[in-house]
Amino acid sequence: IIDYQKDPEVTLAFLEGLFLGSYSFQKYKSEKKERKLSVIELYSDPLTDNQIKNLYNKCEGVCLARDLVNEPLIGLTAE
Repeated sequence: IIDYQKDPEVTLAFLEGLFLGSYSFQKYKSEKKERKLSVIELYSDPLTDNQIKNLYNKCEGVCLARDLVNEPLIGLTAE
């Protein structure tokens, strides 16, 4: 992705939607599909490494929460 926007918030919102839109819970499916989106390369001047790391951590947290919601209750223990 080459960023021509001067507003980093727009770019961060686009990347967040791209990342979260590619989520799929495949743990219990017999025919697991590969994620179509596996690598995102970004070229952006206004974004800092810290902003990108924060976005990545937030999206990973959302995906973890989605995994927990999709798990059957028998698989969730207090640990």
